[in-house]
Amino acid sequence: MKILFVTGNKNKVVEAAAALRPLEVEVEQIDYDYPEIQHDTLEPIAAYGARHTAEYLAKQSFARFGGVKLRLPCEPKVRETDGLPSVKSCKNEVFARYLEDSLPEISRRIGDSARYLKCFIFQKDFQKTVIVEDAGLFIPALGGFPGPYSAYVHDTIGNGGILQLMRQLPNRGASFKSVIGLCRHGEEPKLFTGIVEGTITAEGRGTGGFGYDPIFEPKERDGRTFAEMNTDEKNQYSHRARALRKLVEYLKKQMQ
Repeated sequence: MKILFVTGNKNKVVEAAAALRPLEVEVEQIDYDYPEIQHDTLEPIAAYGARHTAEYLAKQSFARFGGVKLRLPCEPKVRETDGLPSVKSCKNEVFARYLEDSLPEISRRIGDSARYLKCFIFQKDFQKTVIVEDAGLFIPALGGFPGPYSAYVHDTIGNGGILQLMRQLPNRGASFKSVIGLCRHGEEPKLFTGIVEGTITAEGRGTGGFGYDPIFEPKERDGRTFAEMNTDEKNQYSHRARALRKLVEYLKKQMQ
């Protein structure tokens, strides 16, 4: 199984690949700039991004196969003929052109059963499984800021700006939240949420991780920031790791 992770952040892909490796799920990065809706919570943003991207990729596949309108998912009626499936439904010239161009010998030898293979190839290409992840740092003393705007805020004022805003505030509590949206074309997105509580440090510490990791100290650890942990340690406690574990459990059930 392959999952397309739509993100420009290679570090997120590394974390996801590590979490999904035990399931033998391949994670491939796609750097597609899908439109983000404006919302005060992460869940609608992740759901929209996953649905939009799945539809976008389906349209790309649709165009590659000639733009002929198909009814999906394709469920051909199969009967056995000389040990090969023979398909009387799914008659589509787009499939014929694709198979004859790509696999002429197979197309010639298996004849009518080629339609089954064509249908399978198209559906595999059409219904790609995608995930998107939206994450945010929520600081109650700042009214939940930066929240859903965390990526933009980090790009503009960085960790230094957050520390400056927190300079005179006694309540330094904060939480990291991750929402992963999983979707295939024609299906509703599935959402998986992970949250970790912690505090904002007085200064940045550590050189690992990325984003706000140097200024976030999770409560469940030994006083180190995420940036002071190695990847394996961080993946035990991080918000993204918790959301990924929920995704893994869901995929396990789907594979049974």
